[in-house]
Amino acid sequence: MIYDGLRVLDATHDLAGAYCSKLLTDLGADVVTVDDLPAVRRELFTYLRTSQTIGAGDDVDRAVFDVVLGGLDVLDDTTAGPLVRVAITAFGGGGPDSGVDLPEPVLQARSGCLATHGHMTAPPLTVAGELGEYVTGAFAALGAATAWYRASRTGVPETVDVAKLEAMHVTLSTVPTLMARFPGGRMANFRFVMIPGNEPCGDGNYVGITTVTIPQWLALLRAIGREDLCADDELVTFLGRFMRADEVHEALHAFTMTHTAEEVVEVCTAARVPAAVVGNGALLPEFAQPKARGTFVTQPGESWIRPSSPSWNTPHAQLASDLLWISTFGR
Repeated sequence: MIYDGLRVLDATHDLAGAYCSKLLTDLGADVVTVDDLPAVRRELFTYLRTSQTIGAGDDVDRAVFDVVLGGLDVLDDTTAGPLVRVAITAFGGGGPDSGVDLPEPVLQARSGCLATHGHMTAPPLTVAGELGEYVTGAFAALGAATAWYRASRTGVPETVDVAKLEAMHVTLSTVPTLMARFPGGRMANFRFVMIPGNEPCGDGNYVGITTVTIPQWLALLRAIGREDLCADDELVTFLGRFMRADEVHEALHAFTMTHTAEEVVEVCTAARVPAAVVGNGALLPEFAQPKARGTFVTQPGESWIRPSSPSWNTPHAQLASDLLWISTFGR
């Protein structure tokens, strides 16, 4: 595997750090975590720390590790030891807010991503699922791997300073930031929602419907019995449907609210319109595709299920491994 022989000490206390060390573990690193599992969310952290060793806190000698993950204390640590130190904090080190810790919803707001999520007529929405923490962990893992690769070649220790705020901004707020920097662009608060999108059904579930092309939109109209709208040139565009959201939703929901989610998916599939039942933690493992692929397995020694570990013996996994190596190190 890519990082066989890499020794990592995880001294973090949050989801971003745990996900960072999980990614490195999955790629072959030998990871030691210095804290036991937290009392809350034990199942999640058990999953994230699978195949890792739980250390003895302050008794762990940092000098024997190649990479150490932690907070601002990592930046301030001047003792001899690891080739790479990775600090994961809310704002990074050295700035006016260095050392300030804020919950993810507040960081999302400060990153600007609330300006682009949710309906214009309703309060803005945060991105769910603690995605900001996972995004930060992914950035930290990439930074750790890249820094270790360089430090192992030069012998010069590296420090990686990962700010959750910056990770969320460049990931969750990319489009308005980029658009504002094009010639003639400007910063604007504009929340755009794809219509159709996640639409309610008569059985209390939701179906995600996508009409990227004009033929898909027209096929959907015919499938729900609204051929009368096919000649409306404004509604064939994303913006046109967005500007007339109430009218479009009324037409869509007159059909979806009188059918179950599975029935809506069946009708859309027959019309060659992409659609799927919107899943949640309970529904997802019951879908046919995850079952057929063995996506979820029982956690050893526990009664709950988790995503299966990646298998690096399959052609697809090896291709993913090679692509990650190339994108990281430019081989």
